Amino acid sequence: MSRLWRGKTGCLVLLCCLLWLGLPSVGRAAGNMDFAGVLIAPPQCTVSDKDAPIRVSFGNVLLRKIDGEHYRQPIPYQIKCPGLVAQNSIWKMRLTFKGSAADFNPALLRTSVSGLAIKLFLGERELELNQPRQISLDSLQKPPAFEAVPVKKVGAQLALSQFNASGLLLVELY
Repeated sequence: MSRLWRGKTGCLVLLCCLLWLGLPSVGRAAGNMDFAGVLIAPPQCTVSDKDAPIRVSFGNVLLRKIDGEHYRQPIPYQIKCPGLVAQNSIWKMRLTFKGSAADFNPALLRTSVSGLAIKLFLGERELELNQPRQISLDSLQKPPAFEAVPVKKVGAQLALSQFNASGLLLVELY
């Protein structure tokens, strides 16, 4: 009986192997489909004012006129991403202004004078500090308008002095 059983088992294994070899590929590498691609990296971008550091001067600022509207200044900047147009705009772009937040409003840039901060605008909307915003360049590769305005903490008594602030304007392609 064991000899008969071994014979049937051997035939069963042989039959399964023949079926497996003769059937279309199931669970094996198929030859009717290929996958391919090209790995790319985004172009390196630079942000500057005509290849120089970006500087904004508010000039002489009257204490009583600091209201978040007076002294609004354009921020001169350009974004250069060589090869971006050649890659057919497959990349999305975001802009972030990184800096230290004012103690009275985390969306504003701290200055060297306590109670005084800088509010940023990208386009016509306020740009919160350290928060990325998706942007796009126009057909001439020009970025959206960028502006800054001094803002005073409500009730603050500002001393007469010079002030400054600094941060990092970051552009990312993703």
